Amino acid sequence: MAAVAPHRAAVLARRALRPEWEQAAALPALAERWRATFRKRVDAGRVEDWEPRLCAPASAP
Repeated sequence: MAAVAPHRAAVLARRALRPEWEQAAALPALAERWRATFRKRVDAGRVEDWEPRLCAPASAP
């Protein structure tokens, strides 16, 4: 069996998560900011890139 290319695997994962993002965006118990985040993910079809926040260079003293 052939392996799935990483890019294709990511596309398939996004498609699988889309219904969950739509459900989360509609949850009244969820804070509005989180519902907005899930609506953005549904609209964009992807999760936002966290790398700049996680790998930001340390500020100089």
